[in-house]
Amino acid sequence: MRKIFLLIMIILPIMIFAETSNFVAPEFIGSIYDTYSKNYLGADVSSMGNTGASRLGNISHALLNPAALFSKNIEISFEYLSKKNKGELDNNRDMRYKSYSPVGLIGISLSPSKNWSTGFSISTPKSILYDDFQWNLPTNVRIIKRPAFKETNYILTNSYRFSNLSLGLNLILANYFYEDYGEYWSFEYLEINKTFMKYQPGIYYNYHHFSFGSSYTFKTKQKFNLGEEKYNTTIPSKFTFESTYKLDKFSISAGFDYEKTSEQSNLYSDKKQYKFGMKIPLNTTVLRLGFFSSPSIFSGDINYYGLDIMDNSQHTANFSKADSFFLTGGLEFNLPYTKIMYSVVGDVSNNTPLEMIISISANISSVNKKIMSVINE
Repeated sequence: MRKIFLLIMIILPIMIFAETSNFVAPEFIGSIYDTYSKNYLGADVSSMGNTGASRLGNISHALLNPAALFSKNIEISFEYLSKKNKGELDNNRDMRYKSYSPVGLIGISLSPSKNWSTGFSISTPKSILYDDFQWNLPTNVRIIKRPAFKETNYILTNSYRFSNLSLGLNLILANYFYEDYGEYWSFEYLEINKTFMKYQPGIYYNYHHFSFGSSYTFKTKQKFNLGEEKYNTTIPSKFTFESTYKLDKFSISAGFDYEKTSEQSNLYSDKKQYKFGMKIPLNTTVLRLGFFSSPSIFSGDINYYGLDIMDNSQHTANFSKADSFFLTGGLEFNLPYTKIMYSVVGDVSNNTPLEMIISISANISSVNKKIMSVINE
């Protein structure tokens, strides 16, 4: 009788945990955390409802569609990103999240020939830090109690134009950096620092006042080891399509993103984002407005190990449905050889905190021409 009782006590917890799923990736790498970790980069793109795949532009447009890169001169871009803190995503814990990556984008674009545009960029499409605490001991040993994840993409973009048609390709070297800790009071420090390739072809076509753009990012399968936990994770594929109507300097854009997050877990719904934006010229400035949706991909319970709990046993995270609807806006100021753009992305559903971007783009070719003309005088 005692053996039967012990067997029931062993099997019962297994049956309970079988009713919920496990994380299919190291926690913050999973698509379920995109609600906060995703950064909407490119001030001229994010301020117009995160549209830009169907408009020719600088290196920030290439993040959505490599075929949309069009550069007449050498242009350097830099973006500062700021995002407010957010409360707990997991209903069973009571901490806060931060975005710890102030630099959203650094890039350069140029045109080696009339029809060929190329560029290189370093961007941070995802970043999240779990604001627990960190100890720095006198022995120079640190105990990390602030799990964090940052995705950094090093992107080589090429676009070639055939009359009204452009074809492009992004070669993306993605770096996933994830730091965590083992048992709560231990000195154990866990880290993932993995680099792999992703590929994103794109197409652009314009006809009179209309233009169309589309891109597709292929999925990739990666293995992540975090301490004793091993994950076979799929980074989902993503399809983007947009159209733009342009009349003089005024334009409106609309489209959608389809990210197949069900490739990462069959419990996740695919993410379908619909977006709209407009560009309104105002004398020496440009006003951009827009909106886009970001539906929740999961609600329910997921098992995890450790984190802020004082042991390394299995626990359950609970996620609520978090559909978001974003309003966007921004201004562009044109100065000699320089453009300064400001963008605000706000979620009226209050599921994602306010994000602000300041972007500076400098036309190096024009500066060089000006310097040479002064010298020749």
